[in-house]
Amino acid sequence: MNFINPIEILELTNTDIAVIDNSIVKKAKRKLFADIDLSDNGHLDYKGLSLTKTDCEKVIDELENTNALEFYSHLVSNKLLNEFLVNGNERLLNLSNRKAFINYLNL
Repeated sequence: MNFINPIEILELTNTDIAVIDNSIVKKAKRKLFADIDLSDNGHLDYKGLSLTKTDCEKVIDELENTNALEFYSHLVSNKLLNEFLVNGNERLLNLSNRKAFINYLNL
């Protein structure tokens, strides 16, 4: 299973987590599902992943847990880590001088 950040798919990245409540999530979810229904293939394209409503609903339901909301919000602010979790983007692990790092590990 791929990592999906519900705050991103709900387009709440610029919303303060202190104000995100059940009504805001429900409204954003209705908009997301309308967008999926109106899409050509009935899916949401999320960072190269093709998500169904069911895929989205599973992670959106996690936002009922305030800890999960805080964690997902933190990942939104740490784009490299979020991208790594979603699609394995290795920029997070990119070292400016790989040879020196390899030599260091071989000590």
